[in-house]
Amino acid sequence: MKFKHPFFYRALSCILMTALLLIGAVSVTWAEEEEEEFIPEEYYEPVQSNSVEGWPEGQAIQAAAGVVLDMDTGTWLYSKNCDRQLYPASITKIMTALLTIENADLDAVMTCSSIVYELDENASNTGLSEGEQMSIRDALYTLMLESANDTANALAEYVGGSMEGFAKMMNDKAASLGCTGTHFSNPSGLSADDHYTTAHDMALIAQAAYQNETFRTICGTVQYEVDPTNMYEEVRYLGNHHQMMQSDSEFYTNWCTGGKTGFTEMAWNTLVTYGERDGKRLVCVLMHGNGAKQNYLETIDLMNYGFDQFRHVSMLQGKDDKSLGALMKVNYLGRAAALSAPELNQIVSHTGGARLVSIPADAEESEIQVAAGSPPENAGDAVAIPYLFHDWQVGSMTLAVEPVTLNLSYPWQTVVRVRAEGETGDKEVSIQDTSDIVWQDVGNFATKMAGEAGTFIEENRKALILIVGLLVIVLLLLLLMVLLRSTRDYRSKKKLRAARKEAQRLEEEIEAKSMAEIEEELRQAMAMEDERRTQDDWKQDPGLDGLDLSDKDRQ
Repeated sequence: MKFKHPFFYRALSCILMTALLLIGAVSVTWAEEEEEEFIPEEYYEPVQSNSVEGWPEGQAIQAAAGVVLDMDTGTWLYSKNCDRQLYPASITKIMTALLTIENADLDAVMTCSSIVYELDENASNTGLSEGEQMSIRDALYTLMLESANDTANALAEYVGGSMEGFAKMMNDKAASLGCTGTHFSNPSGLSADDHYTTAHDMALIAQAAYQNETFRTICGTVQYEVDPTNMYEEVRYLGNHHQMMQSDSEFYTNWCTGGKTGFTEMAWNTLVTYGERDGKRLVCVLMHGNGAKQNYLETIDLMNYGFDQFRHVSMLQGKDDKSLGALMKVNYLGRAAALSAPELNQIVSHTGGARLVSIPADAEESEIQVAAGSPPENAGDAVAIPYLFHDWQVGSMTLAVEPVTLNLSYPWQTVVRVRAEGETGDKEVSIQDTSDIVWQDVGNFATKMAGEAGTFIEENRKALILIVGLLVIVLLLLLLMVLLRSTRDYRSKKKLRAARKEAQRLEEEIEAKSMAEIEEELRQAMAMEDERRTQDDWKQDPGLDGLDLSDKDRQ
């Protein structure tokens, strides 16, 4: 069929052009949608630690809240919305693991009840069944590595008696660690209106858990196998979900020592990460993060920021425990300190804490200030004394002052009042009385010490006799050695004197002889030497037998 009318061709051209334009517009729209990255509003919120004077600037993060805590000094190296209450998701299981380790025998075996089935739809689990038996140790590995919610319920019931009882334990523990914005209602982290925490509180919980060696071992394990149980015939192979510990992951780092992941629709992505490098131990907490990948990238950057931008400074100097004598400035007595009252040796101030601070790597130690601590409620209670860097706490120490006992026991340390009023005679009498009292007290003290010495000798007579006997034997042996050495030296000197005397006598005899006598002695000595040589030659050649050796010698 052929269309020759011009209108047809123009209409067809318009249709084709319109289609091409529509296709192009749709393509551009799709491309723009694929390139556009979702950035949450929290990304533009300020980082509170960046407001500290002289503090290294930390990056903006897409997570709604995040902190980096130096676990050795208690310094918040990075802080953004640290007190904002958010849903924690499965990082809750750090608290569950800590309470289980502290309150249960890891080699004990628990029997699961129907509580293992009380889970939200699609909640992660390890497939526990009612009546199944598993050791507490294996259950903790399924809890931390596989984030098993059924295991969390089983452990909560085993340790706390019920979910409610365990939740109370969780909240009591959080309060004891200094958490002020936390309330837990379940052991797994499944979303609930009354289950929330803050990045600050979660870091404190993570810090407390990391101090436990068993917890460090479990959360730092990459792979684990759970043997078959009474109701499950196969081995359960577990793998740590934290990708910064997986060597084949794009997010792997050699300093990551453990952590915990979390996700729910209400909590978004949460992440706790432990790291050790260059003598520092840090923990990073991110909450309400914009995806797992973004959380890993931001965690790596924040942890490297903490490792690279800060250093430790020791605050040990002059912070040892103090005695009463040291505080009274009378600890200079040396050997005479034995005469001081025992009360002066009592320790009245105790210091504690890490005694380390974290400051920017290029900061001066002189910028560290000591703040005043709040007064204790009761005598002997420890007071936290913070160290500040431009009003930002970078560490702390504790100080406890014990009640002081001032009942001095030695007589010359007793206060004696001297009357100063009245006539001169009265003053002299008062002073004389005081002197008599002091000397009487000193005499009584000497008598007391002599009595104590006599008692000691009487109670330890045999031991003292043995010690004295040993000392006498040692002294006698030393004396004998000295005498033997002196005798040997005397004999050597006597022989030397005799040799010198004989040499002197020979010299005198030689000087006394005449020249003729000396020549005669020399001829006799030479004749004796010739005769000796002749006899030696005859012995060597027997053919000379019968010869007149004297004639031969003359020839």
